[in-house]
Amino acid sequence: PILVIVIGIGVLMSFILVGITLLMLSIPTLIVWNMQSMYVYVEEGTGYFEALGRGWKYTFNKYWHVVGSTMIVFLIVMVASSIFNIVPAIIMVASVFTSGGQAAPTVMTPTMMAFYIVGMIFSYMANNIIYLHQGLIYYSAEENTANYQAFSDIDKIGNDEE
Repeated sequence: PILVIVIGIGVLMSFILVGITLLMLSIPTLIVWNMQSMYVYVEEGTGYFEALGRGWKYTFNKYWHVVGSTMIVFLIVMVASSIFNIVPAIIMVASVFTSGGQAAPTVMTPTMMAFYIVGMIFSYMANNIIYLHQGLIYYSAEENTANYQAFSDIDKIGNDEE
């Protein structure tokens, strides 16, 4: 419900150009919050509202780093995925130009079908990159809060002495 309300307000405000910035910040923020809450819920077995609270904390702990990197990863994934969808569109437009401008019924050629299948497979794998990115954010936030590295460094004191 929060996602629908914030995006609705952003869409309504985009007519006065303020909403575009609101959408560019709110959508990645809500996606990161959702993903971090999911990681807390699954990994730690906490309750739903506690997971939302911890996800909120992880999202806003280093807000610009987390949301900025998420926006960059989304941009890379979307641009790479759209390449496979642009090629069939170019093939269709080229077929209209080469047919003398007559709008013939479009037939899905084997080349276009191959591009769509490869595009779907690539999009699936690229979306897994987004999940991996969110996992890295979760585990780095966990490491920062629990100071695992500091504890392991403290445990090594005295081991190098001879």
